Amino acid sequence: MNDVLLGSVREDYQFLFSCTVFWLSCGNGPGLPHAKPGASAADAILDEVMRVTATVRPDDVSRAQYQVMSVLGVPRIDRTGRAQAWADHISLTAAAVESAAAVGDLEAGDIRAVGQ
Repeated sequence: MNDVLLGSVREDYQFLFSCTVFWLSCGNGPGLPHAKPGASAADAILDEVMRVTATVRPDDVSRAQYQVMSVLGVPRIDRTGRAQAWADHISLTAAAVESAAAVGDLEAGDIRAVGQ
């Protein structure tokens, strides 16, 4: 997964997250089989990384990356019980987000395509 925006402890900053998700089938889980078990595994990874980044300040992104690598390196079972998921090749950077007020202040005439 590439360039997923995740929240931080500060409302005006987000993290930009990328990783490679690995997964294995756990065999027969409860209920009907999942049509896209890889997507369910990716969702399990996102749930975990979101729990971590929600408590981290953007200026602490270096430490947070190691924390995320540690947490996501441990295989976990997804919500369906049918896939075991973990992640590697993790990238976590701080991405500034413009405030809604600043974006709301722009008028239609102030927005131009690049190169115009």
